[in-house]
Amino acid sequence: MKWLDLPADEPPVLFDGQLTVVESDDVGDTRGEHAPDAVASPRELPRVSVGRPQAWPLVELLEEDALPATLRWRLTEYDYYLVRLSCSFRVAPADPEVEWARFSIALHADGDGHQPLAVDLHPLLVAHEVQRDVKVALKPTLKFGPVDLGSIEASAGFQYTSLEPEISAAGVGESAVSWDYQAIRGFPLRGSTWMHLLVEAPTGMTTGEATIDLAADLVYGSRRLPTIFRRRDGGEAERLTASLWAPDTPLLQ
Repeated sequence: MKWLDLPADEPPVLFDGQLTVVESDDVGDTRGEHAPDAVASPRELPRVSVGRPQAWPLVELLEEDALPATLRWRLTEYDYYLVRLSCSFRVAPADPEVEWARFSIALHADGDGHQPLAVDLHPLLVAHEVQRDVKVALKPTLKFGPVDLGSIEASAGFQYTSLEPEISAAGVGESAVSWDYQAIRGFPLRGSTWMHLLVEAPTGMTTGEATIDLAADLVYGSRRLPTIFRRRDGGEAERLTASLWAPDTPLLQ
């Protein structure tokens, strides 16, 4: 089994900044009904950072001799990439708490109309209890599942130090996927989170681009404050784009 350890340090940062209160002309996924009449000043809002995505071609992770015939056939028409995503909630003691957050990524079609899709996501659902030292394998069936130490199938594994409730993902088989994080009593949303997805791209799609979004509801007094992050260039808010794989960008090993 090819084992992909989480790095000791956080990956290079793609974005680092404060959350921004949702305004009427902002576009983003939030579940807040209305912004409060009075809101916190920007210096009182939590910071978030998004790590640069990491990607591995599937053919470099699985042992070719152990690949089932059905997967070998699919590899003649599609390329597969295991993509690792990360974000961190940096909540200072005086900041409002993050009650709920949604991390989403939309996979772009290329100039020839090739559209990549998410085959599977992890974590898909975590509820009710903390899961620690979670070991996961990407099987030749193209599904994530618990590591079976006795299996001789070709697979690639990775590990989470902990998965805390509540987490739910959506978008399997689609070009846009998301993970929802819900704080519960005793488990505030703070620190780093890691996510993985398997991307299926038509053979010959040499470049993979994506748009990343994050929306969060903050607890502000007795009210919910909907926020998003936006990179700003010259005062204008811009969506965050990232390259997942490209011919001139070495993929991580």
